Amino acid sequence: MKKFKKRVGMTLIETTIVMIVATAALAAGASMYSDYLNGLTNKSAAHQMKEVTDAFSRYMDDNHMSLRALVPGVGSRTTVAFGDLQSGGYLPAAFENRTPFNHEYVLTVRRATASGALQGLVHTSYTNSSFAIEPKHAMEISRMVGVSGGYTADIDPQDVISTYGNYNLDLATFGVNPGPGVLVSAIAVDHATKPGEKYLHRNVTGDPAHNRMNTHIDMDNNNLNNVHTVSTHSLYASVLVDTQRIRADVGDITTLTASLGEINTVNAETITTSSATVTGDQTVGGTLDVAGRITAGDHITLTTVVTEGEACGPDVDNGTVARDNAGMLLSCQGGVWKATAGAPTGMYAFFGSDACPDGWLMADGTSGTLDLRGEFIRGWDAGRGADPGRLVGSAQGDAIRNITGYYGSGS
Repeated sequence: MKKFKKRVGMTLIETTIVMIVATAALAAGASMYSDYLNGLTNKSAAHQMKEVTDAFSRYMDDNHMSLRALVPGVGSRTTVAFGDLQSGGYLPAAFENRTPFNHEYVLTVRRATASGALQGLVHTSYTNSSFAIEPKHAMEISRMVGVSGGYTADIDPQDVISTYGNYNLDLATFGVNPGPGVLVSAIAVDHATKPGEKYLHRNVTGDPAHNRMNTHIDMDNNNLNNVHTVSTHSLYASVLVDTQRIRADVGDITTLTASLGEINTVNAETITTSSATVTGDQTVGGTLDVAGRITAGDHITLTTVVTEGEACGPDVDNGTVARDNAGMLLSCQGGVWKATAGAPTGMYAFFGSDACPDGWLMADGTSGTLDLRGEFIRGWDAGRGADPGRLVGSAQGDAIRNITGYYGSGS
């Protein structure tokens, strides 16, 4: 019987096998760890890309009209500085324009249609071709970005490979040529075809910044209808048309023209104009107080008819002017309507004319007058004794009077 000697330790073959297995395990572990690190980098790049894309989309929404002015023609394009997203509050001020792959973000806007639709493009750019992202990593990142994501590859780097094939994009239409291995995100803003998404604004409770307008509104000569209440500091209008009333409880209305309807000032202390011209027919239902002079270029017609000798009434002040039924001017004097002084009723006067002036009657015995035709008017004696016994209004026929005198030289 052959006797074998007992061996202690590992043979060369066993050692070799162990080393091969260990090396394979280390290689697999290193690969897994590398994939893990790449995954973290890709996730970071995707998250950053989404954040920039969302910020640029909001920037385009808020600045749609100003961007339209920068790209007036179809196909025209412009770039937006990355710093504008930071200064506008769309990105934090500390947000660095640098990707995990040492790329920078480039923002471009293009007018797609004449109606106002804008296209936005976010793409990364590098200065060294060694920074180009490998296709497998670019694909993974674009998928994490979502439906707007895409990337470029070595074959036809001007054509964007979208994440899910949902859009085709030639970078030449944006005037850019970033090369292969860059990330791309497409944005579409069409205010012309989807106005409701921007103008049907709903109240955001607890966040007043979302309920505040931060820029001017140009209505482009269009109307603003069905407004319940407008609360404003100043209102400037070349023509202000109101079908009911314009009310100013506190403050002044400096210029107001009412072509129809009425201007009603309730509890107004003063209505002041430096120089005013009123045209057309005007009716004042109350009292019109004028501190200055009234000048009339036409007739003044008094419509209130009173009777001479009657009381003026408790609400009529002395100096108030009216007329009687015949049109004679009367004034309130001492609480009684009286004719103006100068020619009282019943006065007789002589005129060098065969016709009476307006307001006078012929003294022919009619209409309550004395018949003075062919008569000399003699003064009433009134107690003098020169012609006693005569009554006021009496007449005397012709009489031969005794004339006492002297003829001769008068000595």
